[in-house]
Amino acid sequence: MIQTDRPRSIDIRTRNKKSFFFIFLFFLSIYLLNAGGHQYSADGTLIVSTARSIIQGHGYILDKEIGETTASLVPPLSLKNKDGEHYAKYSPLPAIAMLPASAIGEIMRSFAPSGSGKGFAHGFACSFTNSLITALTVAVLFSLCSTLGISNIIATCTSFCFGLSTIALPYAKTSFSEPLTGLLVLSCFFFLTKFRIRGEILSLFAAALLASLIPLARLSAVICLIPLCLYAASKNKPLISFLFISIGGAFGLLVHGLFNFMRFGSFFETGYGAEAAFFTTPFMVGIYGLIFSSDKSFFVYSPILLLAIPGFIAAFRKNLMPEAACIAGILFMNIVFYSTWHSWQGGHSWGPRLLVPMVPICMVLVGIYISETRRRARLFLVLPLLIIGIAIQSAASLEKFFPHYVNASVAEDIQQAHDENRLFKPGIPRFLPFREQFSAAAQNISSVIFSFPEYTRLHSTNYDSLLDSELIERAPDLWFFYVWLSVGWKLRLLILAIVISLAATACFSACRIFALIIARDAYINARS
Repeated sequence: MIQTDRPRSIDIRTRNKKSFFFIFLFFLSIYLLNAGGHQYSADGTLIVSTARSIIQGHGYILDKEIGETTASLVPPLSLKNKDGEHYAKYSPLPAIAMLPASAIGEIMRSFAPSGSGKGFAHGFACSFTNSLITALTVAVLFSLCSTLGISNIIATCTSFCFGLSTIALPYAKTSFSEPLTGLLVLSCFFFLTKFRIRGEILSLFAAALLASLIPLARLSAVICLIPLCLYAASKNKPLISFLFISIGGAFGLLVHGLFNFMRFGSFFETGYGAEAAFFTTPFMVGIYGLIFSSDKSFFVYSPILLLAIPGFIAAFRKNLMPEAACIAGILFMNIVFYSTWHSWQGGHSWGPRLLVPMVPICMVLVGIYISETRRRARLFLVLPLLIIGIAIQSAASLEKFFPHYVNASVAEDIQQAHDENRLFKPGIPRFLPFREQFSAAAQNISSVIFSFPEYTRLHSTNYDSLLDSELIERAPDLWFFYVWLSVGWKLRLLILAIVISLAATACFSACRIFALIIARDAYINARS
């Protein structure tokens, strides 16, 4: 029996590796096509500036002009040490992740459009970093679902739901640290699951390494290690597993402390300064905003995540209680932690930015629900939520989301409702960001259609003037539109070739994914 099962197991794992690769390739192509080619916030600009400074041999020290400007903001985004050097307040890993793209940007500087700023090439190249990170997250989610015993077709469906219908899609365009944090949390959980199920010691080492990287990507994400440590101790050499993850997390915190000391001369000065103690929001305000508000809820911006709730119950029936408890614990701790943060809404951002790292791991519960529910429920429940999610994320991807949604007003409205004791009283949901975003996206698409000849002719103005023009303002928020308008015919042909190649790669990958699903089902049926 062992001899007949082993080839089957090897064959299934080989097919899963192929599916992993083609899912990654498909979403990488989609996300590269969807990228904006620019930064969406001062946070992203600072991380890119830090990566550029490292490439140019200045370490994490910011350019003096950028440092002084960002240090004067409220709250400040950088901090000056006793030597007069400015450092961004962020953890070290996001800038390190951007180093390959920043190096490419350094090479591309001579190809920058006329009139663009000195940091244009670096910003443009680094804007694609989260495309790669999010595509890898989708593929890891597929592998995790397969490891938990979810069928190939449902695992593939779950990964597509995550990649296309959650806020992962628009955040793949940004340079925020949240997508990287989400990948590390999901990957750590994935390798812990592999160790618990298969007993592979290398998986435990990988999980410990990833645990050490989590606080280096985002220091506040260290709270995710508590449920992960408890999950590690639930089965299969519990003490050793617990120690591995605990030591990994402690090592990451130690490295972060050394990083703080290098910048500011203190192990405990993170760069946030006094802001680190700004947990001033009433607890119920943050809870309402992050869970129940129509303007900022975790579930409103990614409707497919509603299925994680019945998925939690389904996990118990599938004998996946430790996994479900770990995922629920990670989400619960993050919601509680950020609910009292002074900027619980995540500043100027699409949806609850601070909870973006929780989306991929919560999708595991969605996958469990889909695998356990009946086919009719998939058709009448999963499919509508998927379509609604794709529409929401498409609106946020085709049009820049930050000019059309003032988050401060949402936070102030919820605070006012709390002060007037009407926070949970029934009212008409506003869905303010969706109305603004859909309206802007529709106007831009119609404008491009009716002004199509304007987008085909050459423009003699420099890049900065072009960015301020109505032509760019009306264009879809896609990198090739911006570059197309600012270059000559030779480079336009190159852009066209790149876009066609990426679209062809996505189509080819989709065909291969579909073929692998059919082949695996046929193989299983033949073996049974």
